[in-house]
Amino acid sequence: MKIDPANSIRVNGSAGARDLLKNIDVGAEIPVRISGREGRNFAFLDIGGKRMRAEFTRGVPGNNSLMLKLDRIVNDLYVFKIISPTEMKGYLERMLEFSLLRPHEALQHSPAEMSKILANRTTALYLFHAYAMKLPDQERTRLDTSRILMRIFSLGFSSSALHDLACLLSERGLGNAGAFFLFALLGRDQGNRSKKSPSGLTTFADELESVIEKEPAESRQEIISFLVRELSGQEQSTPLQGIIPVYDDEGLSLACYIKTPDFLVINVELSGLGMLDIFARKEDNSIIIKVCADNELSLKKLEISAPDLTDRLSSTGLKATVSFHNRNFIIDKMVEINSYYSLNSVFDIKV
Repeated sequence: MKIDPANSIRVNGSAGARDLLKNIDVGAEIPVRISGREGRNFAFLDIGGKRMRAEFTRGVPGNNSLMLKLDRIVNDLYVFKIISPTEMKGYLERMLEFSLLRPHEALQHSPAEMSKILANRTTALYLFHAYAMKLPDQERTRLDTSRILMRIFSLGFSSSALHDLACLLSERGLGNAGAFFLFALLGRDQGNRSKKSPSGLTTFADELESVIEKEPAESRQEIISFLVRELSGQEQSTPLQGIIPVYDDEGLSLACYIKTPDFLVINVELSGLGMLDIFARKEDNSIIIKVCADNELSLKKLEISAPDLTDRLSSTGLKATVSFHNRNFIIDKMVEINSYYSLNSVFDIKV
């Protein structure tokens, strides 16, 4: 849609308007409803349960529900832009070009929020999916889980025990298929767990009591509670998000993930490879995998594992299609698209 900068809505800053709008920052987006029309250029808007009169300088639109973006405040005049629903559909489609997320799974897509998310390049693609899927903010939970895992992995368990634990936690979080393909992609095995052990934690369980008894009582209880919760295998809601450990001879890395029955997002930083974002989509007997790394050297290292990955997945009955992408290029393109729609896919309103 072409912008018509002369088309604006004016809402004069009456006492009621000032009281309602004073806490809204420039750039914020708010939904409004047209509750009544007064001629060609005036209408009454319901904003946050309050009714106020607004002037549409080039005519009131026909639809009753609008999304407004506060563009600027001039004295007591609030100037808004109306975000076009048609253009926002195009916006979503373009933003999802780099993802395996389907349009109906993206429940929200505000350019203003996307700008904040894309500013943090380390977690941009992971948080883009969490936001689009309308998942709750779990920053506090992620920090707590990271702290406990780092504590467990520093207690003095043997390397074999830590392999056992990391692999089982990955399987609990990602599911057997998700953990299988992650370890295959990274060219790693799934630990040395004894096939005779129902829990798969023979070495770790053998060492747990002697290692953990050295911990203060409060820390010991926190670790035991965490292990019981994470290893219980209890039913969890979807979409599910969490943290799993990725452990090898180079040390411990923590991977954030989002999982539904047929879709997976993983964000992890690994020694020698840098930041990775991995997307997977299962469709019947096939799986599509996108691997995104920070630089060409890392991509070449990962591409070496592609034939082994497809062979391993083929042995489970899945036909795999794997592609590799530069994540910095993807983030730059998303920033470009988001900036374009933020600036150009709206027209002025003054309230």
